[in-house]
Amino acid sequence: MSEPITSGEVTRRLHLAMDAARSLPLGDLAQVEDLIQAGEQRVAFENLCTQIYEYDVRLPLYLRALLAEAGDQLGVAPRYWERLEGAE
Repeated sequence: MSEPITSGEVTRRLHLAMDAARSLPLGDLAQVEDLIQAGEQRVAFENLCTQIYEYDVRLPLYLRALLAEAGDQLGVAPRYWERLEGAE
């Protein structure tokens, strides 16, 4: 198992994914940010991954790997990040 990721690093990774998912509706991104600010990183992670999947946003491989590590750290079910598609 890799070294634990700090809460700040999880937030940074969520923000990287949000930046990469610019085609998501602003309301969805705002909701994820509200959850992050409320200390609900796990719910924010699940919500963001769900929106990325539903809107068919494609993320670079390195970013999917960063999300997978963060999701594992948060105890999120792997199905949230495993279904994300890669950028072409």
